Amino acid sequence: MMIRSFFLCLLISLFGVSCVTNPPKYLYKVLTLEDWSGSKKQRNIVLHSFDKPFVHLAEEGQVDRIVKKYFEGKQAVVILNLNSQRLPGHLVFESNPGGASKYWHLYDGSLPFEAVESHELWTPTGESKPPPSQ
Repeated sequence: MMIRSFFLCLLISLFGVSCVTNPPKYLYKVLTLEDWSGSKKQRNIVLHSFDKPFVHLAEEGQVDRIVKKYFEGKQAVVILNLNSQRLPGHLVFESNPGGASKYWHLYDGSLPFEAVESHELWTPTGESKPPPSQ
């Protein structure tokens, strides 16, 4: 697996994309309440259609910006704290198409519930509390 990741990283770097082999221990995923509710009784978190061809992830310091930019107008969202070592697939640190900021993207993977360390409900008022149970 390590050799496969190395060669994937090498291939990706040929296209000018940063490939970091040691991601931070924790990454974050923002979900709508609908996607969170749809994940109940599943092995993996149900992802939104914009998580193709890769799953969008973030570092802790990027979460507020993502919520404000992409989830404005939502009554609430669920923020997942994920253990990056438990994520199957390939993590790549790169810019979104047309963007300058770099984010973590998970290719060929999923978000299993076993990778979720914690989760919280975020509201537009900035209030944070446990979301409806999984």
